[in-house]
Amino acid sequence: TSSEYIPVFFSLARRLGLNLTYGEGIPVNLTSPGRVLKGLVEWIGSDYSVSAIRALVLSGDVVLQGDKKGSVILAPAAAARMLGVSGIGWGRDRYILLKHMAETFKEKAAEELSEEDDADSRRERCLRQGDLAEGIYVVISGLISNLPAPDDEGKISFRELTSGLSYILPQITNTISSIDAAALQGLINNLVQAGQFASFNLEIKEALERVENILDVFRVGASGPKPGHLHIVSYQNLIWSCRPNTFIAGLGANTFPGSVRQDPVLLDTERRKIHTGLPLGADRPGGNQHMMALVLASRRVRVTLSFPSFDVVENRSVFPSNVLLQAYRLLKKDASLDYTSFINSLGRTAGYCPHEENLALDETEWWAARVLTKPGIINGNAAVRECCQGIALGSKALEARQSQDPTEYDGLIACDNLFDPRQNTDLVMSCSRIEDLAGCPFAYFLKYILRVLPPDEVSYDPNCWLDALERGSLLHELYCRFMRKLTADKESPDLRRHKTMMRDMADELIKDYSKRIPAPSDLVFQREKMDIYRCCEVFLAAEAAHGAGESVLLEVPFGLGGEVAAKSGGGQAEPVRIELGSGNAFLLRGKIDRIDKTSEGTYQVWDYKTGGTHGYVDHWHFCGGRQIQHALYAVAAEQIIKGFSPKSSPRVEVSGYYFPTERGEGLKIPRRQANRKGLSELLNHLFDLLAKGIFIAADHGEKCGICDYTVVCGGDSAVDRVKKLLAAPGSNSCLDPWRRLKEYD
Repeated sequence: TSSEYIPVFFSLARRLGLNLTYGEGIPVNLTSPGRVLKGLVEWIGSDYSVSAIRALVLSGDVVLQGDKKGSVILAPAAAARMLGVSGIGWGRDRYILLKHMAETFKEKAAEELSEEDDADSRRERCLRQGDLAEGIYVVISGLISNLPAPDDEGKISFRELTSGLSYILPQITNTISSIDAAALQGLINNLVQAGQFASFNLEIKEALERVENILDVFRVGASGPKPGHLHIVSYQNLIWSCRPNTFIAGLGANTFPGSVRQDPVLLDTERRKIHTGLPLGADRPGGNQHMMALVLASRRVRVTLSFPSFDVVENRSVFPSNVLLQAYRLLKKDASLDYTSFINSLGRTAGYCPHEENLALDETEWWAARVLTKPGIINGNAAVRECCQGIALGSKALEARQSQDPTEYDGLIACDNLFDPRQNTDLVMSCSRIEDLAGCPFAYFLKYILRVLPPDEVSYDPNCWLDALERGSLLHELYCRFMRKLTADKESPDLRRHKTMMRDMADELIKDYSKRIPAPSDLVFQREKMDIYRCCEVFLAAEAAHGAGESVLLEVPFGLGGEVAAKSGGGQAEPVRIELGSGNAFLLRGKIDRIDKTSEGTYQVWDYKTGGTHGYVDHWHFCGGRQIQHALYAVAAEQIIKGFSPKSSPRVEVSGYYFPTERGEGLKIPRRQANRKGLSELLNHLFDLLAKGIFIAADHGEKCGICDYTVVCGGDSAVDRVKKLLAAPGSNSCLDPWRRLKEYD
């Protein structure tokens, strides 16, 4: 009774291996060429976003020929990973980055001249990555070259669009059946015909909607009944089929004969005025019933009428159509029978759960038959655990998390000091890594030990040009260039004298960034450009207000290698050794944004923050280890300065956070560096977590809102679990290192 049944029957037939014929055909969206065309439309409509093309690549509906001769086929998963890390994001012009990636990989391969055992494998890996990036570029540049670019008004030629799509489809579509082949040819013909006489330009959205209309109305694979096949047909066309068994599905009261609903464009009263022969909305149910009566009268063999007795979405019962009641009255030869008599006469409801195992059509129905219909005979949970190891382990984890003591399922592991930087000298820490450990040990374990990383994919935002990370990088580089220029000229920042110079530097950086990251629109670009200009003014005003010394070192790297240190003009190649007392120490690497020297001869260390000041409270010093960068960079700065002047005794009195942006209002939040003993104690407690393998979730839940791993740990449920473990009196002493961290605010 509804075309919505066709996709259901189609998917079931493919899963169960049944042969079906379709009287009116199937929607082309169910075929491989239809899905490919739909994916291409979504790709173009999203301004050629990487996420759209990745979804198409991973669908299994396309074949990627990785060279111009078409002899190399690219692996979909590898191609999707490469696209995900490409940094393209969106825009047809940005796929040139794939070519640049290929060149970079080949340059790295050429530089691998080491005689180490794994040098050849690294060289081969770089060459493979380069070939993959080049192959993807060949494919996608070929697609883009056949698609029209918008003109100055944002319009495209509809004829060129349909022509390009009709050329692309057979090049990349993976046809695996005769229906796919017919759908491919039919779509090509429809696209060619649609654009044959369309000598006009359209807005991109309107042009793509016209292509989608082709997908919506086109059907493929229409056929008459064939031996050995189930035949699916609309009830209006049933009179042309004569089979020994007829099943009519969908005779629910809310489906058939349909509602008395008028056409909102042309009401029934208006139809009557135009012509008495026009069909009326009020007459539609009666017409449907009349057609069903003709259909049933044409049957000379067995007919089965069915209706959905339960709506699984709405969670309510569904009543049968009056057609079933009339059929029941005819069978019983009693016109006085009502719905109550009819429903009481029905047998057991058929459904996903067959009452006998041998009637199950697939694995799901077999399980349902065994577990739900024989609960006293078969232990369903035990059977599932026995057959499915993953479910068994998950059930074990759930049970363990209900115990009174922490277990390995809460994050306790045996690691033999492997992850303790005090013992493992090959392990070099960074401030962000240490603060992540203090923020949530469980997330630290996933990120730094298991190396489970979220996809690094640039997403399209029509209202944003630079994301927070890119904007921060631009401002850091701008402030560094400006202060180096002033230091070289021996000048102090002044808003009136240096405003133009700083804007010119900003324009140069903005131009470089715009080449790599195209803005979604000129309006967005101009808005963010003005925001950067305002940050320049805030920075100059803040320097004039806070300036208490001169900048001696800017962008100071340590532990990042000799090449980075030489390029910066300062810093050191080796990591800094941080002493923790009792013979303990660890290695630290990073980059200090700025070191100033005061008139008293002491030093100040500042880290630029390009966001807001939320979370940086004046009376906090360590924040339980979640804000420890200022203290570590103070120690590192003293060692770096002493490396330049071995006879000096540099002392950093203040180290803190500098917010030279409009949101940050140019504030400086200083931290007095007088508690080196507290720093050592705090770090020892943190590293005790690593030494003892304590990777529980954080009980404060401070970073759950921005964490990439809440889907793994459970978020609020994991936080509540740790709170209970920590509150348990006289037990769980293994969690004492985490308890001690709370003393260091």
